[in-house]
Amino acid sequence: MFKKNLYLLLFLLNICCAFAQEYSEAWTAYFSYNQITALAEANDKIFAAAQNSVFSYDLNTNETQLYSTIQGLSGEAISAIHFSGATGILFVGYTSGLIDVVLPDESVTTLVAIRDKPAILPSEKTINSFDEYNNTLYIATSFGISLFDLSRLEFDDSYFIGNNGARLNIKQTAIFEEYIYAASPNGGLRRALAADDNLIDFQNWETLDPTGWEGIQTFGNALWGVKSNQSLQRFDGANFNAQTTLDRLPVSFLASEDALTISLDSQILIYDASGNLTTTVAALADYPGSYTSAFTSQGQIYLGTDANGLLISSTANTTTALQVLP
Repeated sequence: MFKKNLYLLLFLLNICCAFAQEYSEAWTAYFSYNQITALAEANDKIFAAAQNSVFSYDLNTNETQLYSTIQGLSGEAISAIHFSGATGILFVGYTSGLIDVVLPDESVTTLVAIRDKPAILPSEKTINSFDEYNNTLYIATSFGISLFDLSRLEFDDSYFIGNNGARLNIKQTAIFEEYIYAASPNGGLRRALAADDNLIDFQNWETLDPTGWEGIQTFGNALWGVKSNQSLQRFDGANFNAQTTLDRLPVSFLASEDALTISLDSQILIYDASGNLTTTVAALADYPGSYTSAFTSQGQIYLGTDANGLLISSTANTTTALQVLP
């Protein structure tokens, strides 16, 4: 009798443990995809990075696909993502300096070169953003700029462009006309000729403005940037002109073919190539919380949030949104 009761007790305990584990895993998955840190557009898909994983949303089938440690990602804190339309490769950057390369066959290669640089402090290794140009991926980091060759799938040079070759926090880079521009909160706006074979020499970089810059994007026929004083600037190749002053610094600043999208934590501002504010997305009553990132493409607005996953709204009606969670 005692043995029967013992077996029954063990059986019930196993059921409870299994249920608790399944519930815990489901609960963890639910939360892990609610807080979005970065977005990327990929032909007919949208990639959304959560804290330590990524999911894609197929615009044609409405299906989602997960990318996590199960699929080979590193599982650390994600700071930036980029999809290369030319190669079909997804790049996932981390605050540690790691970069996961998700190939078209969905195999994953982890690049450790930045993380393992011994002369750079861990706090300076964050991958801030990616910018693709002429088969080269420009990687803006908290120490400078690293180049990744998309043909050979390997790192090229790293640029330390601070004063006297010091490390410098670069938030974004952009190619405009024949120059590469780099925006730095503590080093201003700097540029160099993109075709120069010796950009590793800091003396080949000039400082256009020594005051802080938070972001830089090429959009339309101009270069656009946000300064640390919250002003939106437009550069036509000769001069910078202030377009407006934002209420606060943006949490993301992204250009697509048809719109420049500025994400504030409580609203989204969308500009056309002439600098006109065409659309404003306020906080959505059905999805309380803050925005973390956004971009606009073909009239659709893709919103990353801190608690509601990916939201999809439109320039035609900004009061409603479709919520996407895996």
